[in-house]
Amino acid sequence: MAPYVALYGLIILGGLLLSYFQNKTPNPALKQRMKLVYCLGIGVVLISLCGLRHIAVGFADNEGYMNMFYAQHDYTLSMAVDSFIHPENYDYQTRDLTFHLVNVLIAQFFNHHQYSFFFWAIVSFSGFIWLIYRFSPYPALSFLLLCSLGHFTFTLSGMRQAAALGVSCFAFKYILERRMVKFLLLIVFSAMLHKSAIVFLPAYWLSFRVSRKTIIAYVLMALFLYAFSGLVLRVFQSLGGFDSRVENLVYNTNKLTAWGFIIHTAVFLFCLVYYKQTLDKYPRLTLCYNYLAISSLGLLYDVLRYSIFFRMVMYYSIFEVILVALTIDTIKDVRQRALYIVGISACCVFYFFQGIETSAFYPYLFFWEDVMSI
Repeated sequence: MAPYVALYGLIILGGLLLSYFQNKTPNPALKQRMKLVYCLGIGVVLISLCGLRHIAVGFADNEGYMNMFYAQHDYTLSMAVDSFIHPENYDYQTRDLTFHLVNVLIAQFFNHHQYSFFFWAIVSFSGFIWLIYRFSPYPALSFLLLCSLGHFTFTLSGMRQAAALGVSCFAFKYILERRMVKFLLLIVFSAMLHKSAIVFLPAYWLSFRVSRKTIIAYVLMALFLYAFSGLVLRVFQSLGGFDSRVENLVYNTNKLTAWGFIIHTAVFLFCLVYYKQTLDKYPRLTLCYNYLAISSLGLLYDVLRYSIFFRMVMYYSIFEVILVALTIDTIKDVRQRALYIVGISACCVFYFFQGIETSAFYPYLFFWEDVMSI
């Protein structure tokens, strides 16, 4: 528990210090540098917790990644290429080309799997840190949302998809700048880390405003997903690379899925209350509202039918960490703004710690600690 407490303590204390010193200086450039130092500092802590974790933290994926690393440690270059073309001849392989080749390269230079874990932690959190630094006016609140709404804990097991998700965050820049070719290239690169990144392709064209027509369209989409749930299941099993380790999740509607839907939808509805004034100040953020609508839609499908979308919608739900902060920033009343920040921060802390002790992520162990000593 101590590492998680330290993480949240640093986020909150650092956020208070950042706010204090930023209010003391009228220099915008200096304020931005302070924000950068804070984001990098919290980023280092998050990367360290992710990269130095024991394989017992999280799900069985970590053991698989460890075994894959040691198998790849003995590969020659020709074997690495052949293992991708003919994976059936090898014990540990992946169809995600970039991840596979980079991991083989790391294995040639280092003899411990923790180097691979740490490298992919850097790749994952680089995107998250950049997103928060670039767009969030309240980075401490955004980091709390990142940690509490499942994105942080997901990186402790879903190494390939977390890396793809982190890279996909950079694609948001090209969506805003309407540079489609660069956006597509980045998504293709992400998909070579984990093919589930393909689900973020429609994000470029979701810049329309939320209206009665879009609400009807989302309702029709929900009905389609429900009516053709069997087809949807087969498509996403193929796209997401589901295997025996997560197959039990596909047919399991549980409290975690239901609570995930409730929490993420509550976040979306909170932002929707201030929709008009937020878009008046940040007109390009209509994208994020559509992203959160898709996220809630996917999680609703998980609750009603099969739990398959919870991993896919993370490419969209990640943007709630900036939209909540930007929404609060549009509120003119300083006291109301402070009340929202404190209230949402308190909810984040409560939600994380009330559930962490019963999850696969507790207790947290560094890789040098002995599991039997617990």
